[in-house]
Amino acid sequence: MFALKACAFALILNSLGLNVRAARWRPLPPAQLALKNSTVEPHADAEALFREVKVSYGDDTNVIEEYVRLKIFTENGKKTFGDLRLPYTRWSKISALEARTIQQDGRITELTKDAIFDKVIEKSEHLNIKMKYLAMPAVDVGTIIEYQFKETFSGNLSRYLALDVQSDFPTAEVTFTIKPPSSRFFLYPNMRFLPFGCDPDRAEPGSNGTTILRVRNVPGFHKEPQMPPEGNARAWILIYFEENNHTAVGEFWRAVGRERYEEYREATKVTSAVEALSRRITAQAPGDEDKAAAILNYTRTQLKTVHNDNASEHPDRETNKTPADTLGRKQGTPSDIMFAFVALAQAAGLQARVADMSDRSTFLFTPTYESAYFLNAHNAAVKLNGRWRFYDAADGSLPAGQLRWQEQGVYALIPDPKEPVLVQTPMLSFAETKLRRIADLSLSTTGVLAGEVSEMFSGNKAIESREVSSRITDSEREAQFRGQIKRRLPDAEVTNIRYSGCDDPRQPVTVTYHLSIPNYAKKTGRRMFLMPDVFEVGEVNVFSDAARVSEIYFQYPWSESTLIHIALPDGFVLDHADEPESFAFLPVGDYAAKLAADQVNKAVTYEREFAFGKNEALLFPSQQYAALKKVFDRIHDADNRPLILRSQNTE
Repeated sequence: MFALKACAFALILNSLGLNVRAARWRPLPPAQLALKNSTVEPHADAEALFREVKVSYGDDTNVIEEYVRLKIFTENGKKTFGDLRLPYTRWSKISALEARTIQQDGRITELTKDAIFDKVIEKSEHLNIKMKYLAMPAVDVGTIIEYQFKETFSGNLSRYLALDVQSDFPTAEVTFTIKPPSSRFFLYPNMRFLPFGCDPDRAEPGSNGTTILRVRNVPGFHKEPQMPPEGNARAWILIYFEENNHTAVGEFWRAVGRERYEEYREATKVTSAVEALSRRITAQAPGDEDKAAAILNYTRTQLKTVHNDNASEHPDRETNKTPADTLGRKQGTPSDIMFAFVALAQAAGLQARVADMSDRSTFLFTPTYESAYFLNAHNAAVKLNGRWRFYDAADGSLPAGQLRWQEQGVYALIPDPKEPVLVQTPMLSFAETKLRRIADLSLSTTGVLAGEVSEMFSGNKAIESREVSSRITDSEREAQFRGQIKRRLPDAEVTNIRYSGCDDPRQPVTVTYHLSIPNYAKKTGRRMFLMPDVFEVGEVNVFSDAARVSEIYFQYPWSESTLIHIALPDGFVLDHADEPESFAFLPVGDYAAKLAADQVNKAVTYEREFAFGKNEALLFPSQQYAALKKVFDRIHDADNRPLILRSQNTE
């Protein structure tokens, strides 16, 4: 009976022309309709007049409700933000989605369900990101877009929640209302928060035990070349539930290290079966380093890597609970294989641990941030000759004892029952990460440049190349490489592409190919203009903006070496060439170029050497942008300096 009365009441409201959903929208002040420019960034294309986020921790699910009112100021704002995009993953669901457009005269157009589209934007064995596209109606300059939705996350309650403060548009006010876990989670301590890139108002209590955080006048996030990770570049707030009663310097991390040792002790348990296998693996290994290498070879070659992310596709897959399970089934997740490596190493008499470290592709961590949230990567560590060596036990693309660049030069916590320590992982030097390019080319009288080319990648550049190769087919890899060249040289023909070293981490990755570029040299009368560095032609200057907001960040040190031999066409000689430039920008790096003309054999040889990060400095304050820009502008100009060839033909 109650349900029938409720339906009848709704019908009465509709018959009176009233909007039954109006109560969900906040009142709209006339001043917001009349607003002509952003109050946060005067020249912004759009501004969120407010953004409200409500976070509720439940027993089995966590819910985030969001409500945004967005004002469009320019045609570019209409184009960029007129259609909304809401990303989500396989672990979340978006519901209660409502949106509308409000004209300057107050007319309202509701978003209809047929204007909402779902699309998968990235899918792999490890990742599945989806997007809801909202084709907003009647958007124009001066209109307001309002939308609200609920996102439900399944899974266990987490101690950590990262709240995005910054959007692609400026926001006048962001309000977070957080309802902490219920009392049945009494083991959790009080809620704490850490702000990054923002200064929230003092936390205030809300109704029903909620906490309110408010941030005002948030600028829009604008991407710039060579930015730090978004965890450092964007404004956000970390909500976390951790005890932190350790006030002495360094005591917090020692306490975490002791806790982690106890947590990992069962996961790396050495049984008689593990001991027996370890003896067989290391039987021919005389020293400790040899033992570690033999165990690494076994875990990489004999254990198959599977991933938790696609467990729903394999419901019959057994879960490993101990290293003995992983070694017995000869498969496991990367964590399972890491635990097995540590157990085998301990059984061989080595001092081995699971090392928790930070991934600097997501955040540049220092120990002053006292939360285990930032230790988001894990690898095996073995103490050899008095120092800790780090091993990725499952990744066969890495040489023994090397980590991915994301885990190089970061702090790693070595657990121990008595004295845990924080140490830094080693970073490959600029000399170890190198791109070497060699070209043997000929130039025709019509300006066609053609010949054989070889590019060799070592260190982190080789590791990245192997990672890409492992995710795509050979034909996709060739198409991708060909596309990289044609991006710079649209007329180039790239054929006979051959790769080597992709399956052997001890070797550099090498790609060789035949290159032909019609009309590469420009002919004017009896002269021909030739750009000698075919590898740099068409490259965009790294830093083109006059000013900079964010810090400047490079992922790792590297060096480049180029050797190009060009046979000149019959009847042409080198007429003019500016002396190639060489200079140092110490202590960070240096640049040198040389040109040699062989008048007898009618050829020129061009050599180029470049190094960056000699002192392992990768992060620079925005105040140093002008100096860095000057260096890269100078290099770009030097790389694109032409040679002038003259025809000796008198006709």
